[in-house]
Amino acid sequence: MQKDLCLIKLGGSVITNTAVHKEAKPEVITRLLREIYGASQELGIDVIIGHGGGSFPHIIANKYEVQKGLVKKDSMKGSILTLSDARELNSIFIKCGAEIDMPVFPFSPSSFTLSSKSKISDGFVSQIKEAMELGFIPVVYGDVGIDTIQGVCIISTEEILRFLSGHFKPSKVIFGTDVDGVFNGNPSAAGAKLVTELNHGNIEGIISAVGTTKKVDVTGGMRTKVSLMYEIVDATGATGYIANATKPNVIRNILMGKPETCTVVRK
Repeated sequence: MQKDLCLIKLGGSVITNTAVHKEAKPEVITRLLREIYGASQELGIDVIIGHGGGSFPHIIANKYEVQKGLVKKDSMKGSILTLSDARELNSIFIKCGAEIDMPVFPFSPSSFTLSSKSKISDGFVSQIKEAMELGFIPVVYGDVGIDTIQGVCIISTEEILRFLSGHFKPSKVIFGTDVDGVFNGNPSAAGAKLVTELNHGNIEGIISAVGTTKKVDVTGGMRTKVSLMYEIVDATGATGYIANATKPNVIRNILMGKPETCTVVRK
């Protein structure tokens, strides 16, 4: 019998300094992994963790326009460099987990998925299921993938979790960002208000209202996060949360069923 499962995405803006190329925040990564591991052990639930790329792959991907595919003579070089930067951050992430004796196990999405216009169209998850049976905690991350339409693409962490949700049926999905949730406009603008709940009644209007991030982000920013979060929730019946992971214990409290200020996403 499968235990309750939570899918958790930790944003690149949380675990890296987005203003500096390839500067990770290992102390933040370690804090978040402690929160997740402690709560999952206490509750007896499974978790699959995904993390964003932040200032590691996004900057080089933007330079070479990897999100557009093999469109230039140096597109292959750009895709390889982007993939390398994504794996570099993942290695730091995994090392942080190992140092606190957390059994994190990395899975490179480029090796188990195939995409079509940046949406995963095929893939296999048997090795992830087996790893979970053995007691490992799978970790995936935003990656470069082979794409049947454009040659290569950026596979966002949210898209990877959407794909995995069809195989693992989570009861809870958490996206940890650097803001308190989804706002009805630019969070830093005067008059912007936190949207406390997203559902079928307001999702289209909110997706139209939220913009893309001002940071270098080749995956579409908050609009993509909201859209894919709702797609997961609508398909699985899970409850979703978009919350501020820069604040200590917010992710832990959501896992424990004591959500603080955040946006809750329901079917």
